Amino acid sequence: MGGPTRIVGIDCATQPNNIGVCLAAYASPILSVEQVFTCTSRKVMLERIAAFLSDGGPAVIALDAPLGWPVALSRELPQHQAGESVGSPAGIMFSRATDRYVKCVLDKTPLEVGANLIARTALAALADLNAIREALGLPVPLAWQPGPVTAVVAIEVYPGATERAYQVAERSWAVTGRVNQELPTDNLHRRDAVLCAIAASDFLEARVCRPPAEDRDVVRQEGWIWFPDIQRVRAEFPATMPFSARTSSQ
Repeated sequence: MGGPTRIVGIDCATQPNNIGVCLAAYASPILSVEQVFTCTSRKVMLERIAAFLSDGGPAVIALDAPLGWPVALSRELPQHQAGESVGSPAGIMFSRATDRYVKCVLDKTPLEVGANLIARTALAALADLNAIREALGLPVPLAWQPGPVTAVVAIEVYPGATERAYQVAERSWAVTGRVNQELPTDNLHRRDAVLCAIAASDFLEARVCRPPAEDRDVVRQEGWIWFPDIQRVRAEFPATMPFSARTSSQ
């Protein structure tokens, strides 16, 4: 895969003090976490991320927030009049294809961007991503092809799905055996930021679930959660002794 690829994992939130950020470098198979922090302000967050990515080299920004809305919601609302019924069922109206796929594969349901407060987080995440683009002076497109990257790109991730795929509670070695420190336990936002970074490393290895062929056009509009392929995780990370943590986060 060449030299290390920078990774920024962001546990997104509407309030800055609830945003977790992980700055890391990935050189297969080890994810080297350099900094993990929660934010005092969005300005400070942007400054630290921009400084980390200032060389313009390849990088993945992994955001824990929906980056799109359900197609059915976008289709139904513009023509809806107060008091009229809505044609699409709630399950299609408020959830995306990727949400339903995660539920099918992992039996874990992401919050519905069309029906939960996560919609506010989604708006904040999109604004933060745009601010990162402006700070870097780069387009930072969404990546759709798992594997090594040649530019700074962004992906949507879901720590709950990564945690479920790796069975973190039962098989913590599967994560710590390839990360240079244990998952943070003192702060959920920092913990989720590291899980975002782990998901990004899986994306770089193409060890993630891809959209079904029939959903690919829809996914380009709605977004896609990149999470580990559970079969590959089981095959590539058999039970071993846990990694001895060397904590270096701030």
